Amino acid sequence: MPGKAWSIDWIFEKKAVCFNCGAEAAQKIEMLPVKTTVTCMNCGAERVYNIHGTYVATPIHSLPAHKHKYDIWRFDKDAVCPNHGAIARHAVTVDEYVSTIVCPVCHFTHLYDFAFFSRSK
Repeated sequence: MPGKAWSIDWIFEKKAVCFNCGAEAAQKIEMLPVKTTVTCMNCGAERVYNIHGTYVATPIHSLPAHKHKYDIWRFDKDAVCPNHGAIARHAVTVDEYVSTIVCPVCHFTHLYDFAFFSRSK
């Protein structure tokens, strides 16, 4: 239900340039209730986002503008929507300030608000 926090572990990969080794390689993304970790599958370097809160709300059409050190990742992921229970292709956005997951059917939005740090390998 909108307005109530929910918890789903999201684990998937996205091909992108690694912040550490510079190679274009699969980046494993684990979005958990307490943190999000991005791990380079080439060199093992990690970016860790400690989550301060998760929020579920009506659609968020724009997020506050920030100066970004890393690229903003935008992609889609098939998943079960916790609001209506059907599989839908969710829009996922990840940057170093927040991550959002939005259902295209009901616009149920899950917002992860976090602090970011990285560990080179």
